[in-house]
Amino acid sequence: SMGQGLVSGTCCGSLQQLQRLHGEGAIQAELKTHYEAVVGVVERPGVLRIQRQASARTYSDWLLDAAAGKGGRVVLPERPGGDLVHRLPDGTEQRWRVLEWDFDPFTPKADAKVASESEAEGKSSSESAKDDNSSDSGAKKKKKKGAKKKRKKAGSSDSDSSRSKERKAKRKEKKARRSQSKSRERGEKKKAKKADRSRSRSKERKKEKAKRSRSREGSRKKDKQRSASSASGSEASRARKAEKERSREPKEVKAFKFDPPEAEAAVAQ
Repeated sequence: SMGQGLVSGTCCGSLQQLQRLHGEGAIQAELKTHYEAVVGVVERPGVLRIQRQASARTYSDWLLDAAAGKGGRVVLPERPGGDLVHRLPDGTEQRWRVLEWDFDPFTPKADAKVASESEAEGKSSSESAKDDNSSDSGAKKKKKKGAKKKRKKAGSSDSDSSRSKERKAKRKEKKARRSQSKSRERGEKKKAKKADRSRSRSKERKKEKAKRSRSREGSRKKDKQRSASSASGSEASRARKAEKERSREPKEVKAFKFDPPEAEAAVAQ
């Protein structure tokens, strides 16, 4: 699980990579404000001397000297597993989680006797509270188990829903692709039909034009023949009329003497 801030909220291989990612100034400021590493020695109860220190606001040789009043004040945890509170001289509080606790290194010997007596008094109350804590812890464990089961079910249901969503999305994509391919085929078929229709129409138009041109040429030839025949008929009728008129005109009668030699000459003429 990721934490808060730049350091705990980023998964990085080293401090150098983290500083390259977010900047050295921001990382160092967060380390000094929220993180600290201290290695030291307990010289005697109530006196803790620092040997090495990293990512601290102020560096000093002493973590705590209760008798001299150095390093602030330490408040021990009220129950096992609680947090130890270290109040610094400037008023800030640091909470420490104790991993191993063989003895109390923060309380001087004189104060340790008073603390042991108070601890003996508090044992009876703590033992009575243990039963309540055990029952509470059992109920908490059950609640945690139920919450884990619910989370698992929710996770499985979420995974199933995500898989079903992915399947639905894939089906939709397939349907869309099929519809697109079908629409393309239909469009291509329509285009081919239109092209065939246009070609057939153009052929029919050409045929009609050729027929019209042929009919026009035939009508022109017929008109020429008719005009020629009408012209010849008119000429023939004119010639007939002229012949009739000629025939109607009176003929000249020539008188000849019937002398034998003159008559032969006139006949010869």
